[in-house]
Amino acid sequence: MSEQSQGGFPVRIIGGAIYGAIAYAVSFVAVVALYFQRVRDSGADLPDIIEQLEGQEHFVDLLGWIFYNAHTVDIAVTAEGFGGSTSTTLTLVGEPYVSDTTIFHAIPAVALFAAGYVVAMRTPHRLDLVSGAIAGASVTIGYGALAYFGTSLFSATEQGLTVEPAMPAALYVVALAYPAVAGGLGGALKGL
Repeated sequence: MSEQSQGGFPVRIIGGAIYGAIAYAVSFVAVVALYFQRVRDSGADLPDIIEQLEGQEHFVDLLGWIFYNAHTVDIAVTAEGFGGSTSTTLTLVGEPYVSDTTIFHAIPAVALFAAGYVVAMRTPHRLDLVSGAIAGASVTIGYGALAYFGTSLFSATEQGLTVEPAMPAALYVVALAYPAVAGGLGGALKGL
């Protein structure tokens, strides 16, 4: 059964959800694996902020912060104290031991491009450039939903210190811009 919007463009809700989620999982694993390989190869220690959060308890949070950093989203660090709150940002992917960060930014884009292409390819309608882009951009459904959920999941608070993906950039960049643009480009290629 085909899914179409009112304008007749093929919008793939189920395919977008499935392939968007797959792109999220593949990107997540690839980015985190590359990050830890770079840390291991450089012999560097993880930033002090991880030790302040008691390392193991917040290990999943650390993985999410690395993933959001790969999308150029900073991690917000807020400390509550006697004088009020102070805020700063953390960029794990930008640390010197990571060296070239371009590949970190490219991994999610390539996974989303491929997912957008596959979604457009599986559309039973004849596609042109625009309808292919719309079909491919439907990966925003799955990727965006997981990115939105991750903004809450990858948040850690301990002894007045809160570390989480910076909002609203996390939503605009990770949940919307990356999947819409990269997935749309993949679908547009299929529509050519």
